[in-house]
Amino acid sequence: WQVRPLRSLRETLISIHHMSPFTRSVYEVAADACLRARDYGEFLKCQLQLLHVIYPALEGMSELGEPWHQTRWAEFCSLGLLYFTCLAPERDGVEICSTLRGIPSRLLATAPLQFALAVLNSLTQNDYLGFMRLHAQALPSAQLLMEGCIRKVRERALHQIARSYHVFPSTRLQELLLMDGEAGAKAMRECLEAVGGARVQGISRALSSWRASEPPPLQMEFK
Repeated sequence: WQVRPLRSLRETLISIHHMSPFTRSVYEVAADACLRARDYGEFLKCQLQLLHVIYPALEGMSELGEPWHQTRWAEFCSLGLLYFTCLAPERDGVEICSTLRGIPSRLLATAPLQFALAVLNSLTQNDYLGFMRLHAQALPSAQLLMEGCIRKVRERALHQIARSYHVFPSTRLQELLLMDGEAGAKAMRECLEAVGGARVQGISRALSSWRASEPPPLQMEFK
């Protein structure tokens, strides 16, 4: 319910060219609310306005010197990079370069930016298990964006495992791909169906077990 009134407020502030710490706070709160609501389109609008207009303008007015504000600037740079890495891969090359160009050099060494770059590197290098480790360590806001491609990452990781191993412990597979509990079992079935559809040999046997809602076998067999 917060998304709509905050959208109206931020649009009003921009339309009257009101550039102040209050405007920054409104956009930061709006971006946080949009992300929690998984309204990624509105989140992107807030994030781009913060990075390309509000933060640079307030820095020029000496209104952005407090450490907290610098920390949030780095955080939103990181989230912007994660957005184009995980949610908009079809545009990632141009948009990622554009995002990186707009980041002040002093922020590149901060923990949020280093984390986002590590996520980008894991996907570029097809290091799917590395991506899953980063997801487990991520802050909630970063996890929300990384979830945009987590199913595809799981499917690709499972595809590689199926081609590389004759037998693989299903419990270890769930641990590596962060598929615990009931939600994890559902995610596993979806991944098996997707990979089985790709004609990986032997996957149908494992899939039949999961479709029957049986407990996962101790060894998942890929022939």
